Amino acid sequence: MKNIKIITFAILILTLAFYVKAAGVSSEYYNGNPLVMAPGETKDIQLELQNGVGSENIYLKGAVTEGNNFAKLIDQDTTYYVPLGSKIKVNVRVSLPSDIQPGEYKFIASFATITPGETSSNVRLGVGIDKVVPIRVNAPPRPTGFAALNSLGTNGIAIIVIILTALVFLIMFFVRKPKKK
Repeated sequence: MKNIKIITFAILILTLAFYVKAAGVSSEYYNGNPLVMAPGETKDIQLELQNGVGSENIYLKGAVTEGNNFAKLIDQDTTYYVPLGSKIKVNVRVSLPSDIQPGEYKFIASFATITPGETSSNVRLGVGIDKVVPIRVNAPPRPTGFAALNSLGTNGIAIIVIILTALVFLIMFFVRKPKKK
């Protein structure tokens, strides 16, 4: 009985081995090298789909499944034909809102194998792959010099001028020379 289970398992593994599809997705951004952005910034990046192993060309349907409030696939067609042994670029636009807080964020791009002309009534065993792209949102740089004065606005500059004028009068009052008699 035990031998029959082992033989059945081995046959199942060998049968499934003929249906192996090795698709992958890569990016220059990963946990050790996040996409660095500032609030309100927009960047276009690329992911790369690969079909490295197997015996056939594949079709992958792409979508952003997490973080789709600031990341989206911008290719006109999000079904990607990936010939055996090749790599295909996927274009993604990341647009951060201007009020996003500095910190660590991410989006997940998911790709699932499909058969051309596939309908939702068919049930198929396919490959699904996800790519997590970490994003580090840095605080916007603080303005310096004249840019800092411009960021104060007209009221802020007026207040600074009034304070400086008051300081000049105070210094003149306390440092004035005594009158000679």
